[in-house]
Amino acid sequence: MHKTIYIDVDEEIIGIINKIRNTENDEVFLVVPKNSLLTQGIVNLKLLKKEVAKMKKRIILVTSDQHSRRIIKRVGLETKSKSVQDFVSEDNEPNKEKPTQENSYQKIEFEEEYLEAPQKNNKREIGSSDFYDYIPIKEKTLKQSSPDTPDTEEMVSPVAENKKLRVNSPNTFGSEHIENYEAKKNFLKKPEKPKLENKLELPLPKKETMTKPSIDDFYQKNLLEEDIPPMDEPTKKPGKRGHFAISNKKRFSILLVLLLLFLLIPVGIWFFSMWPKMTVELFLKENIKETQLSLKVCDEKTAGDDCLKGDYQELIVEVTRNYDSSGEKFSNDKGMARGVVKIYNNYSSQNQPLVEKTRLLSSDGKLFRLIKGVTVPGMKNDQPGVVEALVIADEIGQSYNIKPTEFTIEGFKGNEKYEKFKAVSESDMTGGANDIENKKVKVVTESDIDTAREKTIEAFNSTLEENIQKQLTNEETFVVTSVDKEIISSDSSYAPGDIIDKFNYIVKEKIKLITFNKNDFESLVKEKFESEVSDDLTFEKISQTDFQKDVANYETKTLDLTVTAKAIYWPTLETDEIEEQLVNKNNEEVRAYLEELNQIKKALITYKPAWLSTLPIQRRNISIVETK
Repeated sequence: MHKTIYIDVDEEIIGIINKIRNTENDEVFLVVPKNSLLTQGIVNLKLLKKEVAKMKKRIILVTSDQHSRRIIKRVGLETKSKSVQDFVSEDNEPNKEKPTQENSYQKIEFEEEYLEAPQKNNKREIGSSDFYDYIPIKEKTLKQSSPDTPDTEEMVSPVAENKKLRVNSPNTFGSEHIENYEAKKNFLKKPEKPKLENKLELPLPKKETMTKPSIDDFYQKNLLEEDIPPMDEPTKKPGKRGHFAISNKKRFSILLVLLLLFLLIPVGIWFFSMWPKMTVELFLKENIKETQLSLKVCDEKTAGDDCLKGDYQELIVEVTRNYDSSGEKFSNDKGMARGVVKIYNNYSSQNQPLVEKTRLLSSDGKLFRLIKGVTVPGMKNDQPGVVEALVIADEIGQSYNIKPTEFTIEGFKGNEKYEKFKAVSESDMTGGANDIENKKVKVVTESDIDTAREKTIEAFNSTLEENIQKQLTNEETFVVTSVDKEIISSDSSYAPGDIIDKFNYIVKEKIKLITFNKNDFESLVKEKFESEVSDDLTFEKISQTDFQKDVANYETKTLDLTVTAKAIYWPTLETDEIEEQLVNKNNEEVRAYLEELNQIKKALITYKPAWLSTLPIQRRNISIVETK
């Protein structure tokens, strides 16, 4: 069901909203006359839309005014232009307001009589010719409770009792409807109430007053919550001499544009003075120069000697290599386990001889003996002397096949050497059996020892330079071909016929050499290069040094050298001149100039921002980077 509500031309939005709120229908038709206060501005319609949405009701505004309909549609409300009877239900009746009693001492009674009212059909259709056919003709005056004043009645309307106001207009909305409505309103205007001379004035009871929110407060609150959409046509206010006045918003926009233009001019000047920036990375060509010089290294340099200060040294270099035994034979050890131990001397720097069958006791109480006598070297540079020796179990049995362990020398028990000497096995003891067995075992042969000696000496020579450099400082260097070598010892840890799987061969040599400072040598070579190269090249470093000839005299402790060296040079660029040539040149001109430079391999040009690469470049915006 829907409800039809008629509003006056000057009815305010608060009253319209209250009427809609008081109705119980979910669908409301609001009849809006032309030039109504509701459609004079968009604010009232926005408030109406918001309040109806809160009530969850559907509202349709019915008007034939095209301008009002455009405003209503812009707000988002529904509107109709055709006759309202198309939307009015049969049970929809006009609103009738009943007077209320102000207090117990005053009573207002209104009685309305109609000259003539339709009897057959109570429904009045909006826009129909009989819409305004009922007319109130009289109204009772205010009755006083005073006994001195009698009740009186006066006629409100001058129209005769059986006279009707006929409105012959088509069933449409528009100017005719408004004119009929105004005519009826003036016709039914109530006269002023008569004043009673002998009225009884009684004190009225106090009522709690409630502050009613003003319509301005209501507008401000709702206007802040929603944006008002723009009108189709801007409101123009006439100014002086027929011109339209400029709004504050438009004036502010003009000032803002002028301010932006004022700021953009210096910013533009600054931008085009600082940009674009160009970075040119030049990859230089590498130049290799070669030279040869002869020099003398002296251990004892005296005044006037044209030689490089050197240092005569004697070193001991030792090389040890491990080899496999290749011989085989049957054992006759009668089931005794055997193996290899290393004996360490932490007692003194003097050598310690150990005789054959010296007793060695394992950590778990197994007794072994040396198969042959050995000499344990003394300590050197706080490092213990060490020697390998072959041991055999004191008894037969598989229980002597023990894992790697430590041994003590029982002959030193009771003195300081007992704690300072120890033996360690690095492999298992093997060969122990519970009965007598003959087995094949590995033994060292003469051929094994000879082969081991040759390979060890070869390894000694191949690693000589590395082993010598380990005993020198980082600043010292030498010529390896000038070194004098003398073998001190060359021996195997086992003799031919010893039963062992692996054995070591040790070579010791005495080395004589003359060393010299590496930095002093390179300085002499650099001076030689700089004296032979032109100024347009810059020395980088010595890339290679070859000693073509070296003659060492260890009696006079001197070394004569002939050196061939190579060095890396880079071209010297005049960056100021290059920058001057690139000023005010575009991209193509810059490329053409750089291609003519023979000191570079290639060039990489970078613009910031890139889209300004076609513009000429100022000198302060050019950067030259050299890459070697």
